Amino acid sequence: MRKFYMLAAMAAVVAVSCKRADLTDDIQVMPQGKPLTVEACLDKNLTRTTLDSDGLTLLWEAGDQLAVYSSFIGSEASFETTPRYSELYTAFMNSDMSDDFDDVSGLLYWIESGSLYPEYQKNGILTVTDASAGSAQGTFTSENTADAWFGKSDSAEDENYWFTAYYPAPSQEFLNAHPIKSFPCGSEDLGGVSLNLPWVMVNVPSVQDGKSWSRYQIVVCSGFDFLGFEDDNDPDNHNYDDGGIVSRQGFLNGSEKIRFASFQPLTSLLHFNLKVGALAPEDTYYISKIVISQEAIFDGNRYTDLYALSGDVPYFIFCNAPDRDDDTTLWNRYCKPVYVGNHLYQTPVGEAWEEGSAGLCNTITLQFDEEQKVTKDGTGEDYYAVAIPTNARPDSNYDNPKLVFSAYDASDNLILRARLKTPNRKNFETGAEESYGIGLEYGHKYDFTVTLNTLMDGEAGNAGEYNLINW
Repeated sequence: MRKFYMLAAMAAVVAVSCKRADLTDDIQVMPQGKPLTVEACLDKNLTRTTLDSDGLTLLWEAGDQLAVYSSFIGSEASFETTPRYSELYTAFMNSDMSDDFDDVSGLLYWIESGSLYPEYQKNGILTVTDASAGSAQGTFTSENTADAWFGKSDSAEDENYWFTAYYPAPSQEFLNAHPIKSFPCGSEDLGGVSLNLPWVMVNVPSVQDGKSWSRYQIVVCSGFDFLGFEDDNDPDNHNYDDGGIVSRQGFLNGSEKIRFASFQPLTSLLHFNLKVGALAPEDTYYISKIVISQEAIFDGNRYTDLYALSGDVPYFIFCNAPDRDDDTTLWNRYCKPVYVGNHLYQTPVGEAWEEGSAGLCNTITLQFDEEQKVTKDGTGEDYYAVAIPTNARPDSNYDNPKLVFSAYDASDNLILRARLKTPNRKNFETGAEESYGIGLEYGHKYDFTVTLNTLMDGEAGNAGEYNLINW
């Protein structure tokens, strides 16, 4: 399928600010992103996967790996006997939210279960067998025995384990350094009582090669739906079709199977061609790198530092249906999440959250192995960048967020630039186009052309960023 690549944190590229002339917003609009969906089914150690972006079915390659977490989550019945449950239940029933849910006990258990027993967590790497290379159906093996994946050896038959999978697999150091943690996501509706949301740190590299997109994207299967969306064929029960909930006894005796049936990409994929604008004084330019940044307007001011495009970012596993619920799964803000679900409408300005935002980066640098020749007719090459989705509504009174492509020559001089407005959003349920955009969206592949233009007067010789007010 896609070659395994150990995700590594790369050095952040810092843009220097300087003054430029007033900008016009009469710029190219990016086309609507096509949903990029990954479907897979893991039956014990058997996996079949397809990537539905342009009708292309991908094959497993030798060395492909999955990173897998195993977390003991107990049972709903045992959770209901704890003081923690009593505290949450009382707060929930006294809130305005109680009327919105038929099964409050189940809801609280699904939200809290991933954070109940971190001491029993296990993780490791599953590797595709050589015999599966070149096939859409692959067999994965683990160095751990089956029993070693269950951290609580004396768990009862009605107590469950939750398995999650990541592809491509990050390094083993990643797994050890960032186990699932609890983050108190407060809600005023609960009278100050917080809910514990499990999260892990993942990395979208800030320096990419512009070609190997599959090395940088993050695709996960949460293993089950925290929000308990109903199965149309079984509306009275939580939908286990996503696969990763089993008991130790059931799995070991063969009556239960670990199934990863709902992989989804957490990142956005930019696929573009390059050309030089017709008014440029030269027909040919040579560029060694492109720095992609992002503009958004908040409170009437234009910013480049509200939402990160790359770096180390908290992945909130609870928020596993971002298109459906407006959840922001990868928290790319420089402030704390304050709502359950990390809603995209949350203001980007607030209390700093160093634990989760210290590794964020506002840019993606495409560092080419060799200089790229760009002409007014184009390069004839395809370029790719993997980004953290913006997934945000910075200000409903202003325009959609924009992407800025800044091209540099071999001497690190900024020579060309393009600005593109991100498209309007499409309604998840109806497919109708909304009147506004939220920037880059989850699991979308954007196909477009970047027309690079020469700099405006006064830009040459400096970093060429806009004179912006930082909050």
